[in-house]
Amino acid sequence: MKLPKTSNGKYEKNVGFTLIEILVTLGISSVLIAVGLFVTLDAYRVNSINSERDLMVSILEKARAKALANLYESPHGVRVDADSYVIFRGPTYSAYDPTNETIPRGSGIIVTAPADFVFEQLTGNSSVSDVISLSDGARIEIISVNSEGRINW
Repeated sequence: MKLPKTSNGKYEKNVGFTLIEILVTLGISSVLIAVGLFVTLDAYRVNSINSERDLMVSILEKARAKALANLYESPHGVRVDADSYVIFRGPTYSAYDPTNETIPRGSGIIVTAPADFVFEQLTGNSSVSDVISLSDGARIEIISVNSEGRINW
């Protein structure tokens, strides 16, 4: 292997990177990777709670729309179970009703809600005026349902 020549025509003996240059480069790379990791994890956490909130709102809206449309001439409701959401038909929830529509919940989100939200047929009024809170330990999202069936988030 030939050594590269310098501007004065002599061969240069010290070719390569010094240990300090390598350590500085590794240090800067480590800092950038660590900052990027924290930003990515926080964005994932925010996205997961927002996704669960959007799912819960769409389930409530679907049950209310079914009640307003007088589908099957009965009220429709939403139940929050430990691992799923259930859209049910009728004034009360029955776990054995084959018409229940079960939607799985996301993991890592704590949902605090009343047992059932029932929307009256034709009016869409809610049997319960209360809030649903979703939490991932760091953030809390609130969904409120008033007695007229309005869903705010």
